[in-house]
Amino acid sequence: MGQLLTIEEKEGIIFRKQNDRLFISIDPECDTRQCRTGCGACGGNSKVKKTIVTTDNAAQYQIGQTVTFRRFLLNEALGALIVFGIPLFMALLMVTVWLIKAPERVETPLALFTTGISFISGFAIVWFIDFLFRRKFPSCIVKGAEKTGRDQ
Repeated sequence: MGQLLTIEEKEGIIFRKQNDRLFISIDPECDTRQCRTGCGACGGNSKVKKTIVTTDNAAQYQIGQTVTFRRFLLNEALGALIVFGIPLFMALLMVTVWLIKAPERVETPLALFTTGISFISGFAIVWFIDFLFRRKFPSCIVKGAEKTGRDQ
């Protein structure tokens, strides 16, 4: 069985700052600006080209500066199970409740609506789990280089 949590240290270039957040590009060829962190960042896996690091002293870092950061990655299979399994479980739980409590009304619009709400509430639970994970295992800057990428 693989590890549930891995620690990864990578080097990247700061491409944006916002309050106490540093947006870091891990792959210099990844230039997408359409979303804040680039493609696949919501997965939080090792293939992500960009990441966000929250720091108390973001003002000391410059855009274009190369930094080394540490991040924690959840096992991809476990992450997929959480992201897809919890909403599905919530919807199935609601269908089961309808089948036990009122089987004759299981095909009504109310049953469909409550099942949909349960499915959506599953995503709220996933968001909360992600929030707790990022709070317990935050990304951090290990070291910053002296020169900035734009000053060279």
